[in-house]
Amino acid sequence: MTRISQPEWAILSGLLDQALELPAGPRAAWLAEQRIQQPVIIAQLERLLNLEAVLDRDDFLGAGQAPLPPSTSTLAGTTLGAYLLERPLGQGGMGSVWLARRNDGRFQGVAAIKFLSLAVAGPAGEARFRREGSVLARLTHPNIARLLDAGVTQAGQPYLVLEYVDGLPLDAWCDARQLSVEGRLMLFQQVLAAVAHAHASFIVHRDLKPANILVTDDGTVKLLDFGIAKLLDDGSEPAAALTGSHEAVLTYRYAAPEQVRGDAITAATDTYSLGVVLYELLAGRHPTSGESHTPAEHVVSILDTDPGQLSRAVAPGATLTKEDARRVAAARDASPEHLRRMFAGDLDNILAQALRKDPSARYPTVRAFADDLAHYQAHEPVSARGDAWGYRAGKFIRRHRIAVVSAALVLVVLIVATVTTALQAREARRQRDEALLQARRAEAVGELQNFLSSQIGDRPLTLQEVLERELRVLEHFQSDPGTLALMYMQIADRYGELGDNRQELLVQRQADSLVQLTHSPDAIAGSACQMVSVFASDGESDSAALYLAAARRTLAGIAVPRPRLRASCLQSASSLALITSHPDSAVALAAEATRLLESDGATTTLQYASTLQSLADGQEGSGRVRESVATMARLAELMQKEGRGETIGALSVLDDEANALLELGEVARADSLLRDGMRRSAQMDTVDRMQPVMALIYGNTSLLMGRLDSAQVLYRSIARQAQRLGRSDLEQRAWYGATRAASLAGRLPDARQALEIHRKVNASLPRRRVRDDLILEALLRIAEKNPRLGLQNLDSVLHLDGYFRGPPKAASRPILVSAATAALAIDEPQRALGFARSAHALAVLDSLTTTRSGFVGEASLLEGQALLALHDTTAALAAFRAALAPLNQGFGPEDSRTHQARALLAS
Repeated sequence: MTRISQPEWAILSGLLDQALELPAGPRAAWLAEQRIQQPVIIAQLERLLNLEAVLDRDDFLGAGQAPLPPSTSTLAGTTLGAYLLERPLGQGGMGSVWLARRNDGRFQGVAAIKFLSLAVAGPAGEARFRREGSVLARLTHPNIARLLDAGVTQAGQPYLVLEYVDGLPLDAWCDARQLSVEGRLMLFQQVLAAVAHAHASFIVHRDLKPANILVTDDGTVKLLDFGIAKLLDDGSEPAAALTGSHEAVLTYRYAAPEQVRGDAITAATDTYSLGVVLYELLAGRHPTSGESHTPAEHVVSILDTDPGQLSRAVAPGATLTKEDARRVAAARDASPEHLRRMFAGDLDNILAQALRKDPSARYPTVRAFADDLAHYQAHEPVSARGDAWGYRAGKFIRRHRIAVVSAALVLVVLIVATVTTALQAREARRQRDEALLQARRAEAVGELQNFLSSQIGDRPLTLQEVLERELRVLEHFQSDPGTLALMYMQIADRYGELGDNRQELLVQRQADSLVQLTHSPDAIAGSACQMVSVFASDGESDSAALYLAAARRTLAGIAVPRPRLRASCLQSASSLALITSHPDSAVALAAEATRLLESDGATTTLQYASTLQSLADGQEGSGRVRESVATMARLAELMQKEGRGETIGALSVLDDEANALLELGEVARADSLLRDGMRRSAQMDTVDRMQPVMALIYGNTSLLMGRLDSAQVLYRSIARQAQRLGRSDLEQRAWYGATRAASLAGRLPDARQALEIHRKVNASLPRRRVRDDLILEALLRIAEKNPRLGLQNLDSVLHLDGYFRGPPKAASRPILVSAATAALAIDEPQRALGFARSAHALAVLDSLTTTRSGFVGEASLLEGQALLALHDTTAALAAFRAALAPLNQGFGPEDSRTHQARALLAS
């Protein structure tokens, strides 16, 4: 058979795919039609089809010839490491992709698992697959789908575990929301940032298209299949091998001229594809291949057809009816004429430069492409220029040089003087208006403060009472709507810090109603984003999503939104992403908001502190607990430095940091933080003497540190306070802690009394926590010297947790510790060993927890005791040695478990 060149194969590959999908009869008719248009190419195609028929007749892939790929239906329910396969997501030339759910109990989430197809298995295919994994591992960007893990099945089939992206293709997402041009450009900037990151890692995508660019519900862009095309031409394989691989390595509709010619591939190749994607995103049609259907027609268009001007592409004419023009414009929230005016000029020039046939004439980097779009959005000059006007102007100047120079000097002086005067006048007006507004607001706030002070007597007030008085005063306070709205927002924030979500929402609604009266797009967008945060904190994801969409529509109408406004809405989107189980997106959004505030010099504001808090929440939600602790420590230091260390907000940060440390098992560090927090809380609140949520966490650390009497007193105090505040949920948690403390201390009457009260409060909750009642009954039975009955109750709890049906969950760890202790007490060491080892596995969250987590040490100590009871002294000693360092770090050198580990080692 005649050797096929690479350009010919580029055409043949697509035609072969189409032909193989057709039955024999329709295929013959299709070939006859194609033969008229391109006889040479079709002759080669028919030779390939005849060869395929021969191989099929000879049973080339029959039994004994090569292994058949497994049926996809058999993979459902298969476990790979920590993942359970659920359903197929797609199938391609290199393999299949499956949706998988994590099932090891440590983290919740889904992933996409890609298998190497057995059809391309072998040294070459497996080498490419491994290189795909290694390249993806180098790409760490919030807008690129991440590589999570890799491995090989028991059958020897390689697989990659990738971040699962639940989203729509870029163009479909924008059209579904009728996103404006400004909104589409903002979204496209995320694409450019991701591609620029890949180029910085020397990776060229080579297959950029909307299908590989997904957008999630919260507006986060994710690029898929990054690095695959690069791996196909990374210098380790000759071009001939690629040509004969029968793999499509490009999509004609988005391919650059050099790709179809077989020329060298550079970063400019991706720039061209990005230009095509953006052109379609803005105009709703392809720049060159509008009427192309076959691969051959696409190739001709790519090589010979110049891209049409973007502004002409949306104007009614020979190829676009008036109705189609209206439809395209409506999908972009504009009229046809407005759309044409927006595209004419800078956008025309930007797209023209990105779509040059000559790679060297395009933008030198994707970052330069992004910069020009950013300059356009900011109404600043762009680097791209049209050719015709410059050429004609240059010729005119050469013919009339003296006259042009003289006139230009005079004109420049006049223009500079006029523009300078106009700009100074406009800036003066802006500063004057801003100063007047700030003066009015300062005066209003001062009047409110004076009025409030006159209403307060000698009796000390709680923050709740102060806020109630402020609201009553504001009902009759006279000021402009913007100032009143700002005051209501500040009060809503304080209710949020107190954990009173219902009152926070009511007050924020009042602020939002006032903001609408200002008719200010900035204020309206800011208030909508604040509503998103309020609804998100209350778990109302649907309402939060509606307000976020409204905020984005308003932002799209603002020419250049202020960085602080954009940051506020990014933070709100982060909060929504977190409660809708998209923690990685939450981290990316909060990180971008942080960057915006830092670039705007707003690092000493309350907004910056709040954004860091959102970043920490996202990190903890995505399992990056140690990063979350570092972020919260940075935030606490910032608040202390700015004089806000003695505020409710600072205590809330301390609560969260302590909780994260408890998750890591660093109980002594959490306890130290909370001691300081309780001291500061007592100084701040002269009535309640403490913040109940912080006090509850402090009670938990006291119990874990073995201060059982102190914990019991603290829990009972919290229960009384929670009852006074009408917080049944908090009261239930307090009596739960009081029962645990009394049981562990052996104070049986106190434990029985606390358990009875807990049952009553628990029964009054909208959703009774049956699990909590069972746990407390088990602890009481153990305290009553009946560990066998207590272990039966703990078994019931573990059944509820699904422990005996699958991998244990993080919430089961303390139950497993109690179960191991009870099993040792009834002389069942083998059972105790199983419980202890499960608790150990759940406690190890990262490499540092093996030496810092008291929970790891506690489990190792129980493991050693069980091994000792089984007469395996060597293994027991190893377990005791492994327990000593984490117990010392996690609970402290004076903790009873640390002493016990030392004593067992010494004996």
